[in-house]
Amino acid sequence: MAEKTLLVPVDFSESSLRALAVAKELAPSIGASIVLLHTYEQPFTMGDLSPLIVQEFYAAAVPSASKALEQLASENGIKRTFFREGAPGPEIVGLAGEIQPQFVVMGTHGHTKLRHLVTGSVAAYVIRHSPVPVITVRDSQ
Repeated sequence: MAEKTLLVPVDFSESSLRALAVAKELAPSIGASIVLLHTYEQPFTMGDLSPLIVQEFYAAAVPSASKALEQLASENGIKRTFFREGAPGPEIVGLAGEIQPQFVVMGTHGHTKLRHLVTGSVAAYVIRHSPVPVITVRDSQ
């Protein structure tokens, strides 16, 4: 029998940390462990912003984010983490397909309808495409 898991994507925002807290409450009741995922996506550059500056920023930011993920896992007794480059929605759905957790537990930012129409929503993408059920946790706005 496969180990039961809860996949918790984290971007270190209040809503993703609230989702982690919910997952920590849920996990013991279903005998599951928690798996953390952090994704990052390198933006394309436009105008006067040098691609070299962007590369230098990510050369510093990526190790820092990876370390923050490992620290968050350690502080919460979590043994498995994933750190992936790519668009968050597809990366979350892809990992859910690979590890087949019981649930994806993720935060939502509670954007206004207008902002959601303009920017889209990672949570909405995951809900539509995930191969497993998704539990969303709204931030405290």
